[in-house]
Amino acid sequence: MNLLVYSICLVNNNHFTDEEKEFIYTLVEDYLKENKIIQLKWKILQSKIPKDSHNFSPDDLRNVWHSKQIQLAQEARAEVHDEVVILETKFSTKNNDNYLRTTFSNFLSQCMQKCTVTAY
Repeated sequence: MNLLVYSICLVNNNHFTDEEKEFIYTLVEDYLKENKIIQLKWKILQSKIPKDSHNFSPDDLRNVWHSKQIQLAQEARAEVHDEVVILETKFSTKNNDNYLRTTFSNFLSQCMQKCTVTAY
C-alpha cells in the first residue's frame, strides 16, 4: 500500500465512532469467512448492510478496513522487533553458527507470517 493510500485511510477513518468501526470489522470478517474470495468487492459488501442501520460508502468500508490492517501490521512488526532484540541477545552468547542459522531462519519464517497484511 503506498503512502497516499495509507494517509487517506488514516484521515478518513477518524470520523467514525468505535462502534461503527467494529461494525465494519465484523461485517468484513464475516463476509470473508462466508465467501472464499480472491478480491473483495466493496460495493457488494456495502449492499449487505441493512438500509436502516448505517450509510457507509464502499470507500468508507475499504478505508476503515485497511486502516485496521495497517494497525495490525505495525503491531506485529513491533512484536517481531522485540523478539529480534531478544534473539540477538541470546545469539551473542552462543558461538555455534549452525544453531544460529537454523534458529534465525525459523524465526524469520514466523515473522513473515505475522507481518503479512492482505489487502482486499
